[in-house]
Amino acid sequence: MIWDPERECADRAALARLQLERVRTVVARLTARVPFYRQRLAGAGLDAEAITDLADLHRLPLTTKDDLRRLYPFGLFATEPGEPVELHCSSGTTGTATLVGYTRGDLEVWSEVMARTLAAGGVRPGDLVHNAYGYGLF
Repeated sequence: MIWDPERECADRAALARLQLERVRTVVARLTARVPFYRQRLAGAGLDAEAITDLADLHRLPLTTKDDLRRLYPFGLFATEPGEPVELHCSSGTTGTATLVGYTRGDLEVWSEVMARTLAAGGVRPGDLVHNAYGYGLF
């Protein structure tokens, strides 16, 4: 079953345009709102305009577990203080806990992705499904 034909059946060129637009939007947001990423991106010589093709993805700096721990709890958030409506946190058993915050928009995207994932796996309206994964389907 196809959950969202417009997106799931898009031709490769349309999908690439959407992906590039979204990557550039994220890079612009991080540059504007998160000092850590502003510095990392500048160090890599990148901003949203410098990303002109999906082949540029390899140029983006990676975020490490140490970065997450060092900037705990909110140092990597690109939101205003009241925006996150849900927080998930690791147990911290191997070091400082890591925290992820979700806005209402994030939860809407997550819901859509889960619906698409379940539909692709054969789940249909009216089915009863047991999610046995500890942290959801991600």
